[in-house]
Amino acid sequence: MYSFISKRNDFIYYKKHKIPLRLGFDRVLACLEIYGNRLLPENEKTSACLSFLAPCADRIIIPEDKTELLALIFKRFIRIDLNNDTENSFDFFEDYKYIFPAFLSEYNINLELMRKRGRKNFRNNILHWYDFIALFNGLSKNTRIMEIISVREAVIPEQNSYNSDYISELRKLKKFYELKCCKKCPLEISASDIFKSFADELRIKARK
Repeated sequence: MYSFISKRNDFIYYKKHKIPLRLGFDRVLACLEIYGNRLLPENEKTSACLSFLAPCADRIIIPEDKTELLALIFKRFIRIDLNNDTENSFDFFEDYKYIFPAFLSEYNINLELMRKRGRKNFRNNILHWYDFIALFNGLSKNTRIMEIISVREAVIPEQNSYNSDYISELRKLKKFYELKCCKKCPLEISASDIFKSFADELRIKARK
């Protein structure tokens, strides 16, 4: 993903076409939110995600190839398997209230401000997906979000005569910080307002 000697090339070759990509963190997260909505038809998810990540693909790629193209983009550039249903220890939308202040305090990066700049003009200095993930993974263990992830990932030990209080407290914390997204209907989950503009754009394109 990172290299000190190779140039970052945000394009993909697909069936003799060179397709430029837009891999700002906000666009990728918007696509992850769209793909997580199980009530949306698969073809609508694919079209919406490609409109964010590869806007010109709609003009040069036939509908039958769009699903394969999107899967390649996620695999090669975003490094996420769209068919992976394993449980995560964090959710970018549900945990945004912890991620936003962590970026602000650790890196002095205002994600909302960067998102607004990129929304006005995608050529602005928007935070790239690779940079976002690298910074997220580099957050201090003392930040709230990393402490919460640690709680969610903690394994409850077998109870003995010495750890009953610890187990009780850990279970309370796990319950308190439990992700709600996997237990609700997707339409009942409102993503952070920072992605509202993308939802508006999606609705506008759907009417065309």
